[in-house]
This record gives sequence, structure tokens and C-alpha cells, in this order.
Amino acid sequence: MSSAPDLAAFQEEKFDPKKWINSACDMKPSDEAMERYLTDLELRLHLAAEDIDAALEIDSSRALQRIPAAVQEVSHVRGDVTGLKADVSRGLGIVSSAAAAAASNVALIAELERVKTRMEAACSTLKEATELSAHFARVEAVFAEGDLQRIAATLASIRQGLALVGDVPEFKGGAARLEALEERFHQNIEPAVSSALAARQADRVANLAALMTDLGRESELEGLYVAARLPMLQGLWDGFEGRGFASWLPTFYEGVASAVGTESKWCSMALPDLNPRLLLLLLSALFHRIEKPFRTRLASALVQGGDRGGGVVMLLASMQEAAHVFVEGMAQSMAREGATDIGSLPAAVYAPFQPQLDRYGELESVSFGQDLASPQLPSAADDPEAAVAAIGAAAAVAEAAVAAAVERCRAATGLAGLPELQLVADEELAQFVSRLQTVLLELRKHHLPAAAGDAVAAPEDATAVLQLLGVASNLAAKLAACEAALRAALSKLDSLVGSVDASKEALDPVTLRMLSSEGRLLRELQAHVGAAKAAGYLALPTAAARAAAFQDAAQTLVYDVLMLKVHGALEGLGAQSVWAGTGGEGAGGTAVGGALPAFSVYPQQAVTAAGEYLMMLPQTLEGLLGADSKAEEEAVDAEWLDRVAAGAAELYVRELARIGKLSSAGSAQLAADLDYFCNVLAALGVALPPQLVTWQVAMGWEAEDFTASAAAALDDLVVDKATLELVAAARGLQLP
Repeated sequence: MSSAPDLAAFQEEKFDPKKWINSACDMKPSDEAMERYLTDLELRLHLAAEDIDAALEIDSSRALQRIPAAVQEVSHVRGDVTGLKADVSRGLGIVSSAAAAAASNVALIAELERVKTRMEAACSTLKEATELSAHFARVEAVFAEGDLQRIAATLASIRQGLALVGDVPEFKGGAARLEALEERFHQNIEPAVSSALAARQADRVANLAALMTDLGRESELEGLYVAARLPMLQGLWDGFEGRGFASWLPTFYEGVASAVGTESKWCSMALPDLNPRLLLLLLSALFHRIEKPFRTRLASALVQGGDRGGGVVMLLASMQEAAHVFVEGMAQSMAREGATDIGSLPAAVYAPFQPQLDRYGELESVSFGQDLASPQLPSAADDPEAAVAAIGAAAAVAEAAVAAAVERCRAATGLAGLPELQLVADEELAQFVSRLQTVLLELRKHHLPAAAGDAVAAPEDATAVLQLLGVASNLAAKLAACEAALRAALSKLDSLVGSVDASKEALDPVTLRMLSSEGRLLRELQAHVGAAKAAGYLALPTAAARAAAFQDAAQTLVYDVLMLKVHGALEGLGAQSVWAGTGGEGAGGTAVGGALPAFSVYPQQAVTAAGEYLMMLPQTLEGLLGADSKAEEEAVDAEWLDRVAAGAAELYVRELARIGKLSSAGSAQLAADLDYFCNVLAALGVALPPQLVTWQVAMGWEAEDFTASAAAALDDLVVDKATLELVAAARGLQLP
């Protein structure tokens, strides 16, 4: 029989009988029958179960035998606990009684301790009073000895004694006397400290400084140090030879930084506790002393550098940048020495620049004006094409001037001066455009005759004038680019203003300037950038208006020049006597006077001249009006062709309205003129105005059909009634 089965599997919570049987069958020896194997397995399981029952029965019997003993043991423990509680209760009672009895003794002991403390304090006070009296008695002798260390120790003892017994009547005037003694001590020690500082005796300075510090004389010690070292730095400032201040200034800052570095090493040995503070006090004293002469030298340097375009502002910016580099370097040096900030040093360093920065608008006006003055405009009377070309070049100069001015503003003021720059740029550009407009006036005088009898300019003479359209458009585009550049600068200024944090130490001159005077400039800039966000805001309002006026004036001049031949041909046409005369053979029609004017079926020479000029106009306009692309060029040509043709039609209609009387021959001539002129306009693709259409239609009606035709045309709204009345009056006919 095989060994007993493993019972561990029966203890699992997820025991599966089928799985267990299958597993057991898998373990059957191959040479044993399944039935015999299962019978044997069942027998082994029965035997295992019987073993388990026997073990349980034995364990149960043993447990039942131990129960009476356990019950008896619990009873004994319960009795012991009850007895222990009684003992603890009796102990607590004894302790409470003892504590009550000892309370009075403890109170007596505490009172004795208080009395003892008071007696010791009184004894100590008496001792201090005795010692204080002794110190006061021999202080003069100590001063007479001249031992500074002993004097300091005596004064320290007197101060300590007065702190304890100063309210005793005997020492009522002790504080005042001590103050006088300390002043005497300061007078005695001051020469020694100054001498040691001058000789750079680190050990002696350290000892004397300790004496002054013990007596609370740190401020006097700081003053002595500054007085001893300031002449050295003052010598660096006085080393300026009078010329080239801008190039010399960085050298001065470097010299000061080098001297401060040397002093820092010396102070770390002699006065380590005061090291960063002493250096900052020294630097502040230096820059406060030289502030006034610094302003004078700075102003002189700007005057000397003002003869170069942009030189004034950029010179100021370069010197201020040198100061900024110095401040940044000092901040790093002081941080290495343990200083958390450098206090008012940046304000002291930048202070001399403030008056010139307040004049930024004035300085920029000079630089901006110099930049715009560079293009020289030739006389339009001598060389019209050169004058127009100069205007085109001047537009690029204006854009470059604004870009340079924005860069100067950034360099000198960090864009904080942008409001002043806008005012300067607006005024200077407006004046600049006004100077350009004088060229238009000269061109007008050159191309447009002042009197009716003056000669009319040849078409080739109008080339320069026609180019004005492209030049004016380019000028407007360049000024729009100037506007965009200033708006971009305003956006950067908005970011700058939003990043200012008054709680952090500022080292750059821009932030310090915005935060000075309780943040007045910062508030002004915030208001300015806020206003710039409004719809319709213009950074260059006056210049934009002048540019628009320039463009209008240029277009007017071009129009007037293009209309010049039309005016020469058509003006006075309506007052000719040809309209009321009797006809004859010939091809006249241009004579204003004469007893026998001639009529023909051909248009008059004046109308023919105007028509031929209009037909040649597309060729004249081609490539002269200026455009960025072929499509845009064609659109501009078509626009101006339509504008001139419409103007010619309007002029012709005005002349027709001046005809007082039309004879039959005059009517025939006018009909021929109208047909030719309207055909020209139609060939050019120009829409005929209603008044001209009315003249053409009405002149085609026979006299006997005029009333009926007019009524039908008025009903169909194909004619202008006011013009039809003029035609009827001239022909002596009636309207319906």
C-alpha cells in the first residue's frame, strides 16, 4: 500500500474534489490497474480520516482536563487584583496627607528663596554702585594715561553700571557724563583711526574699530573710513583731461571697480563685519560728491557730439550703458561679499544722467531733424524729373529715420521715452512732408499756366508729374511703415511696463527711472500704452494727415495736368458764334468771330483735338503712374483714364450749357461734335454722363418731332430733364 495522501490540498479554500482526484489518477503507476489504484486511494483516505478523529478526541480530552485548573488560576488572579487596588488606595491617602502637610513648608521655602534673591540683587547693585563710583573717580586718570583700550574698557564698565543703577539718585547725571566721556574718547581715537587707515595698518585698524564698536560708534567709524578712502577715488575722477569724456568714462568706472576690489580684500582682513557696508558707503559718497561736475561734463560732451546725426542721443546711451555695466559689476562684487542688495548706489550712479534723459525729446528732435535734412530737393522749375525722384528717395529716408530713432529711444531710455519720440517724429515728419509739398507747388507753377494765353505743356513735359502718383503712394506706404514701427515699439513698451516689479531691487536705469518719484513715470507710461490700444489710435496723427494731404495734392496736380489739353481745346466752346450762325461750305468752325462762319458734317477742330488727346491718353499713362504689379498698374491706368475722360465730359457739358441759341446749321454742327465726342468716350470704355447723353439724343431729334420725342424720353427716364430744358431753350423748341 502506498503512503498516506498529502492532506495540505484539503486545507485550501478553493479545494476542488474532481481536480484532486484527476491529479491523483495522473500519479498512478503505469503497471497498476485503475480500479485497484482507486480502491487503495480510498482506503488510504479512510485511514487518514480515522487518524484525524483519534487525534481530535485525544486533544479534546486533554483540554477538558485543563479547564478546572485554569478556572482556579483565574480566581486567584482576581483576588490578587482586588488586594492590589486596596493597597494603592491606602498609598494615595498617605501621599495626599503628606502633600497637605508639606504645602506650608514649601511656601516657606519659596519665600526664603525670594528673599535670598532680593538680597543677592541688592548686594550686586551695591557692588556695581561701588564700582561705578570708582570708575567715575578714576576715569580722568585713565584718560590722562592715553591708553585707548583701557579708556574703552572703563567706559564700557561705566555704561554697564549705569544700566543697573542709573536710576539711583547719586548717579542721576551719569548718562550725560558718560556721553561727554564717550565724545572725548572719540576725539582721542579719531586721529589714531585715521592714521591707521591712511597707513593701511589692518591689525591696528581692527583693534581700534573693535573699541569704537564696543562703544556704539560704528557710524563714526564708517565716516572715518569713507573720509580716508574717498580722496583716492576722487583722484580717479580728477584725472579727466577735459576732452573725450564719453570715451574716458568707461575707464573711470573700471578704475573705481578695481579700487573697490582692492579695498574689499583689505576690509575683509581689517573690518570683516563692516566690509560690504563700508564699500557701499564709500561708493555712494563718491557719486554724490561728483554728481554736479558729472552733469556739467556730460552736458558738455553732448554739445560736442551734437554735430553728428543721431550722435547726441546715442552718445548719451553709450555713457549710460557704461554706468549700467558698472552697477551690475558692483552688485555681483557686493553679493560675493555677502551683501543682499546695494541699496541706493544705482540711483546715485544714474543720477547725473536724469537731467539729460528729461531732455530726451529735445535731444531726439535734433537727431531726427538731422536725419530728415539729408535729402536735398532740387528746384522743380529747373529739373522736374529730378525733383520728383528726390521726393521718392526722401520717403525711404523718412522710414530709415524713424527706425533709427526707435533704436536710439531703446538704447537711451529703454523705450520709456517713446511718448516723447512719437511727438517728435510726428512733428518732424509733418514738417518734412510740408517741405515735400512745396515741390508740388513748384511743379504746379511749372506745368500749369497762370493765364489762359500761356502755352500748354507738351505731353513729354508731364512725365515727371505723372510719376508723382507712384511717389505719393510710396510716401504714404513709408509713413505707414513708420506708424507700424512705432506701434511695434509701443507693444514692447507695454510688455516692459507690465514686467516692472517694485518689490524687487532694480539695477537698470530704465526701471529705476520708472519707479522714481513714487512711480510717476510708470503710471504715465501705463496710461499711454492703454490709450494706444484704443480703436483708431494713430502714433503719427499729424504726419498721417499731411501725407494724406500730400497724396490728394499730388493727385489733383496730376489730374489738372492731364486735363490741361482738354481745357485748352474745350474752354470757350459754348460762347462761339458758330452755333447761332447760318451755314456755308467749308471746314471751319474754330473762329470765334467772323460774319460768315462755315459748317460741315465733320466735328470741329477743338472737339477733334480733345478727342484725339483722350484717345492717346492710355499710351501716355502706360507705365507712368506707378504700381507694384502688372494688374495693379492696369487698374491704376484704367482709373485715371476714366477720371480724365469723365472730367473732359463734365467740362464739355458745362460748355454746352453756355450755348444760348442754336440755328439749324449750328444744331447740325453740334450733333456732329457730340457724335464724335461720345464715340471717343465709348471707345475708351468710359460711361457717358446723363447730361451728355441727353445732349446727344436731343440733338438727333427733328424740330417737328422734338416735343413728342422729349415726352417719350422723359417717360422712359432716359434723359436728364434739366439738360433737356437747356437744349429746348437753345433750339427754340417747346417741352411737353
